[in-house]
Amino acid sequence: MENIFKRFQFWLPIIYLLIILIDIGFGLTGYNILAMLTSPPAWFNFFQVEDTFAIAIFLSIGIWYLVGFVIDLIVKKIKSK
Repeated sequence: MENIFKRFQFWLPIIYLLIILIDIGFGLTGYNILAMLTSPPAWFNFFQVEDTFAIAIFLSIGIWYLVGFVIDLIVKKIKSK
C-alpha cells in the first residue's frame, strides 16, 4: 500500500483547509480573498450570498480531493510506463 503522505489527494485538501484557517480564522483579509481565490465554486460565481459560503468550502474540499485523485492517477500511469 502506498503511503498516504505521498499522495496529492491527501495534500491538496489539507493545503486548502490551511488556507481557509489562515484567511478566515486569523481574519487577515476582511473579504476572505484567499478563500475565494482557492475555492473553485467561487471562480464561477455560484456562491455570492454569505450564507452559502460554508457550502462552497465543503464543495471545494471535495473538488480539491478529486483534483488530487486525478493527478495521482496520471502520476501512477506515467510511473507504470
